[in-house]
Amino acid sequence: MHQLSSNSSAQSRWFNNPMLLLVIGIPMTSVIVSMGYLWIAVSTFDGVVADDYYRQGKEINRLIQRDENAAVSGLRASISIANNRVTANVSSDLPQQWPEHIEFGLRHPTQDGRDQILQLTKGIVQSTHDQQYEAQLPHFNEGEWIIQLTTPSWRLSQRGMLQADIQFELSAGHPDLQRAD
Repeated sequence: MHQLSSNSSAQSRWFNNPMLLLVIGIPMTSVIVSMGYLWIAVSTFDGVVADDYYRQGKEINRLIQRDENAAVSGLRASISIANNRVTANVSSDLPQQWPEHIEFGLRHPTQDGRDQILQLTKGIVQSTHDQQYEAQLPHFNEGEWIIQLTTPSWRLSQRGMLQADIQFELSAGHPDLQRAD
């Protein structure tokens, strides 16, 4: 009888066996991690992939032409963001027929849903080489943005860090913002 009790004490409990914990632990860990990935996949939105790649490819050619038009005209803009107001002083090396409105776009580099598009209205007429535009700017998040000034015939577009109360320069052919300090 005494021998029976020593055999039962020699056997350890199942959860104290490291090999058994390894055999059960690895698959259990992978199931838990997979459930976490599934929760992330279901609860977040990745955005929509475009269906019409051909049309977008044709649009890129049009955008390139607008960038080239801005470079040929020697377009540049001094933009000021202060007190929830955007002021753009656009100038050109060539005389221009300035439109009544230009589009000011704050485009997020990765999330289309955060883009903001404003119509800037013509201010005081300065000359055929210079024009001022302005509009109220709703709240925007500071950070990395693609800033665009566009009309049907030209586009100024640059990428840079934006913050409240900032002044910067946009010019054709320069991919990054130049701060006007």
